[in-house]
Amino acid sequence: MAVTIAIIVWFLAASVALVRPKVGVALIWPAIWLYPNTALYGTLPLNVRLDDLWMVFMFVLAVFYARGRSGTGPVFWLAVVWVFSLVLGDFMGFFVTGGFAWQMLVKSGLKSLYVPMTVYILTVFLRDDRDILNHLKAMGLAAAAAGILGIAMVYFPTALKMFLIPGVQVIGFQVYTALELIEAGEIGARRAQGAVGTMTLAALLLSASLMALCMVIYYIRQWDRWLFAVIALVCLTGLGYTATRGAIGGLVGAILWGMLFTRRRGTLIAIGLMGAAILVVQGGVLERVLLRVVGEAGARETPFMEGLAKRFAIWGTFADHFSPIYLFTGMGMSSVMHIQKATAHNSYLGAFVYAGLFGVAVMAAIIVRVWKLAKRLRMAADAFSQGLGVYLAMFLVGMMLFGMVVEMFQHAGAMQMLFAATVLAERRLAQVREAGALPVPGPLPSELSPGYAIAQ
Repeated sequence: MAVTIAIIVWFLAASVALVRPKVGVALIWPAIWLYPNTALYGTLPLNVRLDDLWMVFMFVLAVFYARGRSGTGPVFWLAVVWVFSLVLGDFMGFFVTGGFAWQMLVKSGLKSLYVPMTVYILTVFLRDDRDILNHLKAMGLAAAAAGILGIAMVYFPTALKMFLIPGVQVIGFQVYTALELIEAGEIGARRAQGAVGTMTLAALLLSASLMALCMVIYYIRQWDRWLFAVIALVCLTGLGYTATRGAIGGLVGAILWGMLFTRRRGTLIAIGLMGAAILVVQGGVLERVLLRVVGEAGARETPFMEGLAKRFAIWGTFADHFSPIYLFTGMGMSSVMHIQKATAHNSYLGAFVYAGLFGVAVMAAIIVRVWKLAKRLRMAADAFSQGLGVYLAMFLVGMMLFGMVVEMFQHAGAMQMLFAATVLAERRLAQVREAGALPVPGPLPSELSPGYAIAQ
């Protein structure tokens, strides 16, 4: 019955998207972040889900709306090269290791295609500042709903088990990626500690929290400011409930960067102090975070030190098993998981081990591209553009810090959010430059990305 309802809802949403494609674009985020994992579980090859089909549907719709002309640009091709680096590493690792479940390799590659598909969709359908703002709201509301769902799962795990992965198996065509295998194991451990969620949930709440905070600080419309304030509060609370040390450290680092290098550092400092005061008074979320860092009284080793020791052991294993194949193409995350039964737990080591020097160069190119775009947008005269630029920079800082303990720059979900933010910033920068409000020389993104001109 539930599957039938889900299919009917999917086709109704698709019918609406055919008429109003921007609604379909906004539905991408709740489709991915709020998907009940039991729906169609094990029914389609490679465990393809309705949210996967929605991404493909919106991509095909975007190609149709582009009317045969290119909707691509430098950001799109950078996303394509990122996917290629991961697929190449997995492909080489498949032969170097003597082979493993080939379905895992295929699904990892297909999941990575979320990133360039998202870039293309946003490039074609988002036209002006109203579209950008509405899409930010849609992303924020979907993330807030995911945060509320995560908190509810701490207290009502049985009632909401439809959102949990039913099991971990590789049987025939049914398969999980390496990161999904890791995350499925984390869910039970985190719930036992009164926390919830995985790296994906922590990453999306980190992104939405920073985005909403920047809109509260920089955007001037009162109603929208209140909406983003609620989104920020919910997402920050949800992030606390994940008790994910890397994500919380990324949030703190991003806010500290904002306090030092942004124009409205005073407001950011005030918000930071208010948040710290609420944590001290409320106590529940703070207790969960401290439990993950300090541990229970009398414990021989704190969870923080225990986690750090495990990561050092994993990193040492990779150093001991160094192979010349790492140098150029890497071995891919799937093969490393197959051999070591663990992943690198570090974006920078992961870039080298999974994709070799090529992967390191791609990751560096992404960081430089995003940072330059954020810097240019922060120099704009209007507050909305400055807020978008600050958000992009803070999210990049948060990802780089979070990436010290997990593979943020090899994770399709995290990279999808980073590239989505990059596209929104690029589109806004094009509008500002066309209006002559930005004293920065250089080609317009509209000149580099034909999709912008098409959308006009």
